[in-house]
Amino acid sequence: MRLICSMLLVLCGAWAQQPAAPLTRSSFSASGLRNEKVLTDLFIGNFVDIPFNRDNLAFVSLFQDYMESYGRHCDAYLPSNKVEMTRTVCAVQETKIDRYGNRVGTGGCLSYRTEGTGIYADPAVYDAKSKLGDDAGINMMKEALQTMKQQNPLQAALNTLGETQQMASDMESVFRLNSCTSPGVKRLQENIVLFSMGKQPIVLPGTAPSVAPKAQISLGPFKDQNYTKLLEDLIQDQSQSWLMNRFVSRSTSNVAVSSRDSAGRPAKIIGKYLFNGRSQGSVTVSFSDGIPECMYFFDLPSTCKSPNRRIVAAYSNGGYPQSESGNIQPSGVSAANPAPSPAAAQPIRPAPDRGTAAKAVPPTVQPAAPASTVNPATPSAAALAAQQQREKQVADNQKRVEKMTACRTTLQQGLKDHPDANAELMKAYTSCIQAAVQQAK
Repeated sequence: MRLICSMLLVLCGAWAQQPAAPLTRSSFSASGLRNEKVLTDLFIGNFVDIPFNRDNLAFVSLFQDYMESYGRHCDAYLPSNKVEMTRTVCAVQETKIDRYGNRVGTGGCLSYRTEGTGIYADPAVYDAKSKLGDDAGINMMKEALQTMKQQNPLQAALNTLGETQQMASDMESVFRLNSCTSPGVKRLQENIVLFSMGKQPIVLPGTAPSVAPKAQISLGPFKDQNYTKLLEDLIQDQSQSWLMNRFVSRSTSNVAVSSRDSAGRPAKIIGKYLFNGRSQGSVTVSFSDGIPECMYFFDLPSTCKSPNRRIVAAYSNGGYPQSESGNIQPSGVSAANPAPSPAAAQPIRPAPDRGTAAKAVPPTVQPAAPASTVNPATPSAAALAAQQQREKQVADNQKRVEKMTACRTTLQQGLKDHPDANAELMKAYTSCIQAAVQQAK
């Protein structure tokens, strides 16, 4: 009997030491979900095709939804040092009183506090999410302000809310399609954290475009690329989300490699550019393992802006060759990138609605109901019901607009009064949108 037990222990030990089966596309499923492609791209490490950046509200919501869904469905598999997730709520609400002393409504939030949600998370994952919230706060507020400046801010905000609600639903479904201990779920989590940090993914072999730099063909020193053109393209891409400033196309200049790594590759490059006509700005790009990782602009020197992943992939595969002379020319002009025509060298124009204040959507003027052919002086019951329904719809729409305007005012006032509460204000703004929708139902 002892011999049998010893043999069993040896066999169990040998089985436990066997390497885990390699991951394949079938190791994770998001089949049939609205966000199937995004979730699958995160799993396989195809960061190039993720349709948003790390500091976008869509990704911040995705990360939050993942942690909450995992905490609800997989609490038993969290580490023993798990931490409770918290949320920001208003501690002191401003109250509006009329001249007679009657309460007539509420204004902004005077102070905030955090409270536990009863849902727990892995402390390392939670720390990464908290760091992301701090980094992304400014950009999310810019997105909110841009949304409110569109011609139909209500619809744009409702679309954003709908997308985030759909992602929350999809994350719940992920844990019905995959087990908590699935290696595919573990890889999804690893890549979500890497994406949040602006790092390169763990790529499932043969399934995603590589962003690893090509090995040098010769054994000679590292060959520099056209960093002026690279920086021009990166700034051009970032400028699409700028709230107030307008980048002057082809104005990138004075680009230099300020430091290199042990392999001779750039560790940091710096450069200047023009915006709003002749105003000058500067940007520093940091590299990790030879790949652009973070952009730091002069007005936000401690905020990492993730460079466009397609541009990074093109650079890593030698897509920015220098001119034949081997010199980096001003404004990124090279044999591969000829100078633009005069029309193309004009400053980027903002969208027609950029920089304008959000306007309430006026109620639609409904045509008068046709008079009854039986008794023109007395509308039929059906006509009255239809008219009342139209009037109610107009009133509901107006309520939404008024509430959205109040959300905007609260956010703008909060930015003035509490500039250090970026993440809290953004969360409060999102909650305000949701309340506006529920109030008008």
